[in-house]
Amino acid sequence: MLYLKYLTEQSGYAYEQGCIPVVMGEAYPETLADFQGAEIIADAIPDENAELLYEKINQESGLLFASDPEHVAELIQSAKTGEKSFDALMQEWNQAWNCAQEKYIR
Repeated sequence: MLYLKYLTEQSGYAYEQGCIPVVMGEAYPETLADFQGAEIIADAIPDENAELLYEKINQESGLLFASDPEHVAELIQSAKTGEKSFDALMQEWNQAWNCAQEKYIR
């Protein structure tokens, strides 16, 4: 128990790692400043169609994350050969994802 008390209250672990402090009311580390004022909604009930939204967008975008290794291979190949920059590849993927989102999210 003494170790846990030390870890949470005295060690500064949360600040060193950029984590949310365990002790309620304690100030957040500077790394989380962008989240200041964000509202956490724990009891939000999702739209009944939201369950399939990710899958629909994933299919429509053609990216097929988690089911088609082609895009991971493309990323690795580009890193290896320099054929496409990481930013260019992410821009392509983001464009495909955003276009698919527009179809389902209005």
